[in-house]
Amino acid sequence: MRNIYSKKSKIYRSLNKVWVLYSIILGSLLANNLQAQIVCGPVNTLYQTIGNAGAGVTEIYRYNNFQQSYVLVGQFPGVTNISASNSAYNATTQYVYSSTGGSTVRVYDPANNYNYIGDINITGNSVNFNNVLFAQGDFVGFVNGNSIVRFDVTGIASYPASIPVTEVVIAGAGGSNDFSLLGNSIYGVAGFSTLRVIDLVGNTVTNRALTVDNSLDGIAHGNGWGAAWQDRFGNFYTFNNLNGAIYKITNVANPASVNLVKILIANPSGQNDGFGCEIGPDPLDWDDDGVSDITDIDDDNDGILDLDESGGTGLDPGADADGDAILNFRDPDIPGYVDTNGDTINDNFDFDLDGVPDAYDLDSDNDGIPDNIEGQTTNGYISPSTFDADLNGLDDNYESAPGNGEGISIVNTDGIDNADVLDFDSDNDGIYDTNEAGIILSGLDTDFDGLDDAVDTTNDLTDPNGNIDDPTLLPDSDGDVGSGGDVDYRDSRDSDGDGVLDSVDLDDDNDGILDTDEYPGLDEFGDEDGDGIYNYADSIDNGTGDGSITNYTDSNLDGIPDAFDIDLDGIPNHLDLDSDSDNCTDANEAYNDLNADGGDGGEYGTGTPPPTNPDGTVIAASYLGTNATVTTFGPDNDGDGIANLCDLDDDNDGNPDTTDPNPLTPMAIDDSDSAVIGIPQNIQIIGNDDYFSNNDPSSTGTIYITDTGTGTAAGTIVFDPDTGELIYTPLASEGNTTVTVVYEVCNDITPLGPGPEDICSQAIVSIIIIGDTDGDGVTDNVDSDPNNPCDPVQAPGYTGYDSSNPIWQAADCDEDGVTNGTEANVDGTDPYDPCDYLVTSQNLANVGPTWNNTDCDGDGVTNGDEIASGTDPQNPCDYNPVLISLPQTTMWLLADCDGDGTSNGQEQNDGTDPLDPCSVTNQVIPNPADPNYSIWAAADCDGDGVDNGTEATIDGTDPYDPCDVATQTVQTNPNAPGTPAQNAYNVWAAADCDGDGESNGVEVTNGTNPFDPCDVSIATIPIPSNPNYGVWATADCDGDGEDNGTEATNGTDPFDPCDVTAQTIPPNPNAPSTPEQTAYDIWAAADCDGDGVTNGDEVDEDGDGINNNGPNDTNPFDPCDYNQADQVIANVTTSWNTIDCDGDGVTNGDEIIDGTDPQDGCSYMASSVTLPTTPAWEALDCDGDGVTNGDEIADGTDPLDECDLVVASQTVPP
Repeated sequence: MRNIYSKKSKIYRSLNKVWVLYSIILGSLLANNLQAQIVCGPVNTLYQTIGNAGAGVTEIYRYNNFQQSYVLVGQFPGVTNISASNSAYNATTQYVYSSTGGSTVRVYDPANNYNYIGDINITGNSVNFNNVLFAQGDFVGFVNGNSIVRFDVTGIASYPASIPVTEVVIAGAGGSNDFSLLGNSIYGVAGFSTLRVIDLVGNTVTNRALTVDNSLDGIAHGNGWGAAWQDRFGNFYTFNNLNGAIYKITNVANPASVNLVKILIANPSGQNDGFGCEIGPDPLDWDDDGVSDITDIDDDNDGILDLDESGGTGLDPGADADGDAILNFRDPDIPGYVDTNGDTINDNFDFDLDGVPDAYDLDSDNDGIPDNIEGQTTNGYISPSTFDADLNGLDDNYESAPGNGEGISIVNTDGIDNADVLDFDSDNDGIYDTNEAGIILSGLDTDFDGLDDAVDTTNDLTDPNGNIDDPTLLPDSDGDVGSGGDVDYRDSRDSDGDGVLDSVDLDDDNDGILDTDEYPGLDEFGDEDGDGIYNYADSIDNGTGDGSITNYTDSNLDGIPDAFDIDLDGIPNHLDLDSDSDNCTDANEAYNDLNADGGDGGEYGTGTPPPTNPDGTVIAASYLGTNATVTTFGPDNDGDGIANLCDLDDDNDGNPDTTDPNPLTPMAIDDSDSAVIGIPQNIQIIGNDDYFSNNDPSSTGTIYITDTGTGTAAGTIVFDPDTGELIYTPLASEGNTTVTVVYEVCNDITPLGPGPEDICSQAIVSIIIIGDTDGDGVTDNVDSDPNNPCDPVQAPGYTGYDSSNPIWQAADCDEDGVTNGTEANVDGTDPYDPCDYLVTSQNLANVGPTWNNTDCDGDGVTNGDEIASGTDPQNPCDYNPVLISLPQTTMWLLADCDGDGTSNGQEQNDGTDPLDPCSVTNQVIPNPADPNYSIWAAADCDGDGVDNGTEATIDGTDPYDPCDVATQTVQTNPNAPGTPAQNAYNVWAAADCDGDGESNGVEVTNGTNPFDPCDVSIATIPIPSNPNYGVWATADCDGDGEDNGTEATNGTDPFDPCDVTAQTIPPNPNAPSTPEQTAYDIWAAADCDGDGVTNGDEVDEDGDGINNNGPNDTNPFDPCDYNQADQVIANVTTSWNTIDCDGDGVTNGDEIIDGTDPQDGCSYMASSVTLPTTPAWEALDCDGDGVTNGDEIADGTDPLDECDLVVASQTVPP
């Protein structure tokens, strides 16, 4: 046995290895033609476009801070984009806008390899583009002469686009090749040394004389200035076209800032223009923390001092030790200078040779673990605070107090070579930190901060630990990071967990095979090229070591040569329990024993780990295995990726080898059976195959069965893989034939669903089909009469027949006079339902007893009787009630034959006539959509002379109320008992439309008006419950001004014009022949005060029909207020005769007898005085002697004798 205790001695990693790794990543980047994106912000990426008219393109350059020159990174596509050197980058749209002049600007997408998007044409009376293009918020603008032009580039839906511009003319604005806009001011250097400031608020121009400082290299500047921008701290930068240098004005907004200082030397480019941005980077502040690189002690913000990242030179990488204007990291005068990759950067300052010096590189060894993580202990890790109180460039968390500047004390886990930040294998266990940290590098570094994009979460240097915020969460296979151990990339490895470190373990994976036997002919733990890396982990053979001819090709770039990882899974053979990935463990293959691994698919024997010797070998293993068995795939008979030795089912048919009669070849066997047409027949087809049905507990797979389509069967084919059956339903046309089904059974292999990976076999099923001669759906083997399609009798709705059978087609099984064929194939009716047919297809001469004795419409009359009586056997409302012989069916009961809104059945229950639309208990207005609505609408149920439909839909009156009618007309008695007309008249005649207590019919007989409540044979007060009592109550039959209802309530006589509660004079309507005029005439003809003058004469003296209501009118309610000329003495009443209208003591009647005037108090006969005189009379002086009648009575003198007086009683003039 080979001594392997020296197989894993500590290794020193050389810079050659670093360069090789970097070359791999860089090669991948270039091969994918990746381009950096433009970022106008804290990332130090300066860009310019340079027109190359000779090449017919516009080229894009990025400024490389470390090479101090512009590097070609791309070009605008298309031959039409020549010399488009004036460009601006808009951060809102993230597009580049470029123009060679004129009124057109081209749009490019830097995120998509500068793909050409389209053109923008500016419109309006604007000057054309020139070389002074800038970006501002949503705008792009330019200065041409004294014109400042801006246009909005957001919201453009499609290209080409035409957009208007805003143009301001400011005197003296032009003169600079390029401008930078910040806020409301535009800055640009014009001429030799003048700063032109354009104020966009005040529309003014200020020229500031500058002092140009070229002391950096002593090379003078020229008049051409361009590529102007500002950083977020308000500093202004510009590019001089003559000497190619970048100049800076600190705090440009300060009018006192007049120093234009050369800060960087770049290549003279001739035609150039920076991507104009509102805010760009400070090229002298790499991490953009506001502390210039020259004073920043930690230029990449990783917490490690720049002096500690100086490659052992002891020099500040960003300083200029010899004062030659060349920074130390690229100065060839520095002792020990070496530049193996020709990038002008001293390799001593750039460990991983990625072009970013370590002091500026967040991952100096390119292993994917940031320096900020690797520089500190795992459990003692301190994340950055992002604060720098003393502005020395070092995060406050990495110095004990502001100004102390200690920085991180760099960790060296293995203690024997480089610190972890420059060590690919920090624990020296032969496995790269990248692999042990579980990191898969992308090979991309979009923001050029040295940290691979796979772990980089930002596009700047503000997050130096990337996405590894807590290093204790990195892979820790033994889980000891919290108990004195560490994460895997810093923890000595014991791959199999048997307590023996891999460095001394002879069997690192406990598979029962010595590690050295898993690489026959190869020295996996040697160092063939002398680069300090085990051969099995060294993918680059530099050919400087032991002279081995081993092929170290690493085709999948996982860092392990293919020769040491036969299955290319990233696990070397000696750590891989299945080195050839044939799903059969190395242990089983080496010992040719399916259970050598204990059946758990892992290490040799039982237990994890199994018992081992102090040298790491498994106690129970004999270590007799050979490499060929574990590194050679297969054999794998079924190609399922599992070698036969470990495959329990070598042909993968789901039938284990132990029960499979053909374990290496899946077989399906032919079957046969019989079936009856139209009836599903279950046929077991899998039972005799090598496969198992899915419900079989012995199955180790899942089958599916399909029809290949090559058989003759035309019926319904269904497969049930759970039972292994074919369910076949033959067509009627297949009767008395033999058909075949060719099926394919497959064991479904992952991925689920049919696919080429599945294991399939085919077989033929032959099926004898039993037919149906008469097509009645009953096969001949059970049909009582195979030639009679109507035997056996089937109930309506039966569908088991064969409608294509001519015997069945010619029959008429329901005897409705329509053949089966016509019903099923033409009309779509039920050939077994005598009531489901089309009348147009019926031949009444062919109907049979079944149809004749059936009542299809449910009206109780058989079809035969309806045909004989001339009614419709399919219309439940067309029948002769006399012929009803069967119970009426639900169809008829639910119908409404008379259209009155009540079903026939309900009318039966109510005792009303279902054929009479006016014979109904619940009188409602039917729905016009009801089939028989027209019957009801044509009837006149209330007999008022207007049909129901007109009343319901046009007049809006009640068709069941004979008195609710648009036009009242007196109806004529038809004298036709039992007819609808007579019934309707009777309804009307029984009503009392005028509410006067006499029905309409009585009034017609008596000759009075049934619609006039005052035209009545016998005047009576009707009962208030009379439906039309209100009509009578609102009338005034005696014309006394009070309606009948009020008089009836007050107890006065509504027919006596003088018997009234409140005596009023009613107005004369002057409307002849109206009820109102009739009522008034009754009152006018009466003499309510009995004075012999009618009421009408008293209120209308002149008889013109207009009540005068003047001084000559008299009161018809005052018996003493009348005109004698109008009085008819014969008409005076007794009450009038007994009163004394003139107060002389003689009654009116006596005065008429005496011939005196009953209205003249002085015209009377004293002998006739029988009543007391009135004060009014006593105040008179009838004889004119100056003594009043009353005084004369008192004196005893005669009031009618002017000579009979007492002079002393004279009180009035004689």
